[in-house]
Order: sequence, then C-alpha cells, then structure tokens
Amino acid sequence: MYWHIYADDLVLLAPSWRAMQDLLHLLNKLSISIDMTCSSKKTVCIVFQPKQLTKIVAKSFPPLRLGDECLQYVSSFKYLGHVILNNLTDDSDIQRDVTVS
Repeated sequence: MYWHIYADDLVLLAPSWRAMQDLLHLLNKLSISIDMTCSSKKTVCIVFQPKQLTKIVAKSFPPLRLGDECLQYVSSFKYLGHVILNNLTDDSDIQRDVTVS
C-alpha cells in the first residue's frame, strides 16, 4: 500500500479492493484525530486495468467508503496537472500538451 501527499492532495494506492478500503478507514480515523476533513465529493477511485486481460479479477467492485460516504469510481482524473487513465496510457495527457503548445 502506498500514500503520496502533496500540499492538500493525497493519493492512495493499494493492490486490492480490501487493502484500499483499509487505507480509507485509516485515513478517516486519522483525519478525525487531527480535526481534518476529507471531501468525499472531491475524492474519486480508479481501478487500473491489468495489461493482460486474463488477469482481470472483476468487472465492477463494491463502492469504497470514506467514513459514511460512498466514493465515485472514474476512468480518469487530473492530478497535479497530469491526466491519469485507468488503462495506463498517457495519450490524452500528451494530446493536451501538444494542443496547448
């Protein structure tokens, strides 16, 4: 499991749904202990597709929860100016840079 924190942004990475839910429980517990709030409206989940389709374990997963709130699954999101896609490509990020230049 992995945490990455930059300013007021946080990325959690985990190898399984259960491990991610455990991280979210820990985040919720620790944030309460330091009187910090996490916005479930700004928090999203992404499931990265394996390179080998035979390694897919499920087409969908139960909702992940941060406290009492269910989190939304997305196929892409922007983090620190970079677009992250669930299929592990950076085509849209490169296209955005080429279009802006």
